Amino acid sequence: MAKINIRDRNKGTGKKPNWEYRFEAASTGGKRHHISKSGFRTKKDALEAGTKALADYNATGVRFEPSQMSVEDYLNLWFEKYCQANIAYTSQATYKTLLNIIAARIGHYRLGSLRPTTLQDLINGLAKDGYSHNTITNACGVLKSSLSYAVLPLELIPTNPALYIKVPPSSKPPKKYKTFTQEQMKNILAACTSKLYRLLILLGWSCGMRMGEALGLTWDKVDFEGNTITIDQQLRTMAVDDIIVATLAPPKYDSVRQITIPNSLVELLRETKQKQDDFARKNPSYVVYDVDKTEIMPNGKQQLVLCERFANEQPSSKETRSFVCADKFGHFLKENNAESYVRTLSKKVGIKFVFHTLRHSHATMLIDNKVPPKIVQQRLGHKTLSTTLSIYVHNTDGLDKSVADLLEDTITK
Repeated sequence: MAKINIRDRNKGTGKKPNWEYRFEAASTGGKRHHISKSGFRTKKDALEAGTKALADYNATGVRFEPSQMSVEDYLNLWFEKYCQANIAYTSQATYKTLLNIIAARIGHYRLGSLRPTTLQDLINGLAKDGYSHNTITNACGVLKSSLSYAVLPLELIPTNPALYIKVPPSSKPPKKYKTFTQEQMKNILAACTSKLYRLLILLGWSCGMRMGEALGLTWDKVDFEGNTITIDQQLRTMAVDDIIVATLAPPKYDSVRQITIPNSLVELLRETKQKQDDFARKNPSYVVYDVDKTEIMPNGKQQLVLCERFANEQPSSKETRSFVCADKFGHFLKENNAESYVRTLSKKVGIKFVFHTLRHSHATMLIDNKVPPKIVQQRLGHKTLSTTLSIYVHNTDGLDKSVADLLEDTITK
């Protein structure tokens, strides 16, 4: 068993004591190795430190060094070692933003000094500073994940101080969702002169699709014979080095579903597909998208990273996608452009709405027409039935009248 040797390196020099511990480590290649450290003021200090270092060495094979790393330095290390290797490239910018928010508040602390109360104060402070509930929730998740990595495999801290911190409840009142009537919808469609955006709006109104789901709809998900659409992806885009990277990710809450669509929408889709195919054959600038690679997202799900190419070029992969909501040359429709058009249309007809209003109105229209709530939940891809009932069932005149008629029948019969 290795023995700890203690000596004063400045003995006999007239200088202040400089005590050092030293013990023999495992030999490699026939060569002997020693582990040592000096700078201790007393022999006792050197012996205590050496005893601990030897115990840690015997247990792990490495020398123990108390971590003096700051939280900010550690978060940068975690981003480089873990995030860049495991997090989807298109999500890394979001992680970096959250890490900057955390580092701005506790980055100057030593990693080893973090306590649950410090981290809970951080989370509570974000709420007071006006950050959204979603941002605070994500920051809490990043803290737990990053500090778990510091425990294992890095062994920089013994336990994770973020395990028991909680996100405070949102102080904002519940959202009041707006809807519009079928008559208002007719006015909106009449004012929508763009065939591309008319199709997008109908996907929201007739199918209750989220905007990302509608923008991410590709032709392989449309069944013209069965009058159905499969919703199993959403379009996500991010600017990376001035390049727009597009991905197809699973829908929110993994709400994969197949829905039946009305004949009028089927015919509009068929007409749109025919026009796209005709233009692609005649124009060499028409584009399609190859699946470049598959990435793992922070939630462990997979997303497809797309690569644009001209339709008449040789495919670069076995999978190729074409978007339903595409411009004249096949490019996918960007979310900010879609939102801008909806704002303009809203002002034009004098009805205040956003794209998501189409989804709310779709759900309320179904309930108003006595469609069972469970069917509405499945059609819209809600995580729970309570979401359907609490958010999307609005007090419409039709519902109120149905209740009144039911009561009248009960009283008079």
